[in-house]
This record gives sequence, structure tokens and C-alpha cells, in this order.
Amino acid sequence: MFVLCCLLPLSGQAAQFLTGELTYETLFGTTPNQYRVRLRLQRDCAGAAFNPTETLSCRVGPPQTACASTDTRNFTATLTRTATTTIGHPYCTINPVPNVNQCDPNAPFNYEETYYEAVVTLPPAAEWTLSWEACCRPALANVQNAAAQPLYLEATLRNQLVVNGATRTVVNTSTQYLNQDAPTFVVCRNQRSTLSFSSFEPDGDSLAYDLVAPLTACNTPVVYQSFAPGGLLPLPNDPAGQPCQAQLPAGATSYSAAFPLPSYVLTGSCPTRTGLPSWQFYSHTSAFTFHSSVYYPEATVADRARNRYVVAGKVTEYRRLNGAYYEVGSMTRNMLVVIIDCEQYQFANHAPQINPAMRVDNGVQTVALTDTVRVAPGQTVSVLLTGTDPDGAHQLSFSTPLLQGPVPVPAGAFQANTATLNQLGLTFSPPATQLPGTYLAAVRAEDNNCPVGGIHRAVIRFKVGQRVLGTARAAAPSLTTASPNPFAEAVTFRVAGATGPTRLVVSNVLGQVVAELLLRPTADGSATTTWRPAEPLPAGVYLARVAGSGQTLRLLRR
Repeated sequence: MFVLCCLLPLSGQAAQFLTGELTYETLFGTTPNQYRVRLRLQRDCAGAAFNPTETLSCRVGPPQTACASTDTRNFTATLTRTATTTIGHPYCTINPVPNVNQCDPNAPFNYEETYYEAVVTLPPAAEWTLSWEACCRPALANVQNAAAQPLYLEATLRNQLVVNGATRTVVNTSTQYLNQDAPTFVVCRNQRSTLSFSSFEPDGDSLAYDLVAPLTACNTPVVYQSFAPGGLLPLPNDPAGQPCQAQLPAGATSYSAAFPLPSYVLTGSCPTRTGLPSWQFYSHTSAFTFHSSVYYPEATVADRARNRYVVAGKVTEYRRLNGAYYEVGSMTRNMLVVIIDCEQYQFANHAPQINPAMRVDNGVQTVALTDTVRVAPGQTVSVLLTGTDPDGAHQLSFSTPLLQGPVPVPAGAFQANTATLNQLGLTFSPPATQLPGTYLAAVRAEDNNCPVGGIHRAVIRFKVGQRVLGTARAAAPSLTTASPNPFAEAVTFRVAGATGPTRLVVSNVLGQVVAELLLRPTADGSATTTWRPAEPLPAGVYLARVAGSGQTLRLLRR
């Protein structure tokens, strides 16, 4: 049975779907090739109620061609709602608006959320494209005719790879988000904000983050709104009620995937100010930083559309097999950024930060937040994270994370301590029988600002190694440190336990070697070398390892 994507019915008419994501997890331990697909949806409180079921499309082929595929393996499945709806809670309760967290079209912006699931069988294929679509989005400031456009969500799975000329079947669980990590963000006007779509990866695969255009149908991106005809951006009237505009640099006339919302540093005065774009995207963390410089007063509910912007983030998974990296899946998260006027309640807020360096083993080591913390079965490792808040009067609190991994860890093996203000202590003691692999803890730091609290998210990666057996073996050289990390122009490596000349290999996330360094150890087996890339090196994630060993150290080039 097959169904072309363009023939799928658009369910939930006028539901005003705000955001969502499509993820999947393998059920290989129960039934081969079986996956649980999960659909997360958020709707505008002014729209129609959720449907009890939705339709999932499963097509063979990449998104660029699967829409027109007539492969006999194509099929559709019914997604059934698995949870009661929940009302968003983006605000603290504050006068003079006591009902801010109600799902009331006449109250401040809010959303309702629910989940759907389906269990499907996906036989090995070079690529599966999973998708869902329904009408319609709400009106948006950065998309043309958004209120008449469907919301389209997509994920891919590659469960059959060609590795070194041989076909190999793999299983994969897509990157995941915790329930509390909502894809809708409420930010204060006229302030600098940092948001992200950082996720955790249950299989330990490497992740690449990109900003992409949202889709309205299979392989059909939205049409972005023009916002500055003639290079002039309309601004709200000044306090005296006079018209105002901003002169922008040449070429800045339309929103795009790389610039999805108005973010400028405004100088000068009305009637014509000067606007300089202020937008940064960090592909290694998925964070994007912007200045919410444009806000339009909301005299009516209809005016809210002028302060709402859709942003889409794609997460692609790469798995290391036989020394090379292969894409095994992807998913695209649709997010909504809503700008509100916080100053009518209290001062503007700035998002908290987590120190980019973690203290490991009671401060004996300092490890970059993006690096992997290694621990042997039967041993204990401790990690200390410290948070700061630019607004000194605010208190910062950490949530207690759960540890996600290939298998559950015994009760008490992973503990979190939030007793100290602005700090989170993690202790992981995998038993001697713990299955090796990558274990992830999603960390969330939040301040107590009103009406909108600032949030910073991070994912801590623990790598449980192989159990050490009693048979004596010669010690292999180990790469102990790389400093500074992240680095800009140069990074210094230190190796311990070397008995002769040692080769160090640096590669990118695709497994391509970018540098080979030769180290000559001293009498105690230690060796150091500094790498200064001779050629321009793109910013991003790189892997350093001692040749012949499986140990790798993750590097971040800024």
C-alpha cells in the first residue's frame, strides 16, 4: 500500500497548530524493525480542540524524492492520542493578570499541548521519511499567508547502510526532547535572548544542528515575509505617536531560515533610526542569540500575529562505524518565538548561563561542558556545574535530571545535588556489570524572573567504558587533556603512558582526517604538543585520538 504525500487529508481544520516535532524509538528488543513514533503538538488556545487521532505517513526514500515515491513499502498509520492535554505555563502568576497561564483566547498568549503515538514496522531501507501534516498554522509575522498553510513535521531513518562496500542493517532511536522542554518560547521585548533546540541522543551518536526553512508540505518550504521594502523597516510609533522606521543595510529585506525574526541593534531617533542586524547561531550547541528589538502593541487579539515568529531547527545524527561517520537519521523541530512586553510588569530579564567548564572528580579535572565525562564500570565520577545570572537579583535553580542510556542504571547509581545555590552536583557510580555506552543527563537551569523566567539547557554526556578484566595487559598511551577547549587559534594536547613515538590524529565529525601530529614522550611517558591549524579551519566539533586506540577527545573550534 502506498500513499502520495500530496493526497493525504489535512486533518484538524482550523486547529491553529503552533509547533511540534516527530520522533521515534526502536523497539528492537521486542520485535525486529519495529519503532514507536511519537508526535508532539501544541495548539493556539484560540483554535479548535485536538483530534483523537492523526495520520502518519511512512515513505521510502529521502525527503527530496519520497513525496513522489511509488514504492510498495510506503504506508500510512494511525497516530492515537496517548495523553490528556496540558496547558502551557510560560509565566509566573503576577498581578494585574492573575489568569496568565489559562487557555483563554482573551488572556495573554498561551498554548495547549498533547502527544500521539503509533507503533510501525520499518523494514531495512536506505532511508525512510516519516511525516505528519495538518491545517493550519496561526498568522505569523515572518511567513506569508501562514494562517492558510499546513504545519508539516518530518523525521528520517536510515536503517540500512553500506559500510566498506557491505550492506549493514542498523537500529536507531531519534534524538529526543524532555516533556518540559517545550518548543514555544516567550521572550521579553527589547532584550538580548539565547534560545536553543539542544536535544539528547540515546544512542550516543554525534549530532549536527542547522536552521532550516519550515515546511508546509512534503519538500515545500514556507515563503518568508518581506519586511523592509526599500531597506526601511517599519517600527512602532514613538511615544508621541509619530511614525518611525529603521534604515537597514543593503540586502536585508526578507526573513529567512538564517534570519527568521527581527533582531537589530537600533541607534538614532525617530522618524528614521539605523538598524544593524544582531543574530548569531551556534551550530555545535543549537543555540541562537538575538535582540528582540521590534515589538508591536497588541490592542486586539489579532495584533498578536505581528509578534509571533516560527523558527525551524534540524538535528542530524551521525554514527561512527569502522572509523567513518554515517548519517542514520534526522528530525526537524518547529518552534515558535513570541515577543511580549515584560516591562509593564517588571524589569526585562536576561537568560542565565551555565559555566562552559565542568569540574570533574572534585575539581581535579576541568572539562568543557560539551565534552564527554568518562567513567569505568565499578568506579565513581563526580561533576560540578555552576550557573550564573546576568541579573544579580535573581535566584538560579537547577532541575534534577534523569539519566538516559542504552539500559537503565540501578537505583542510587546516579544522584543529583541541588542544595547549593547556583550549582548542580552529579555523581555517577555505574556498577561493574553496567553495559558500556553513552549515558545522557539533560540539565535545565532557570531563574525566578517574572513574568517570564530565563532558561538555559545543556546535555551532560557520560561514557561508560569496557569492564577492566584481571588479565594484565601493557598500558596503552592515553590522551589526557586538550587545552584550551573550546579553542580558537591553537590547542595543546597531553598524552600519558607512551613508551615511544606516538601519533595523534584529529578528524572532523565525518571521519575525515584534518591533522596528524607526532609526539615524542619523556622518560615518564608523558608528551605534549601544540596544534596550530595551518589552513583556515571551520568552526565546529572535531575529534582527537591516539592512533590505534578507541579513545577520542571531543574538541570545539570557535
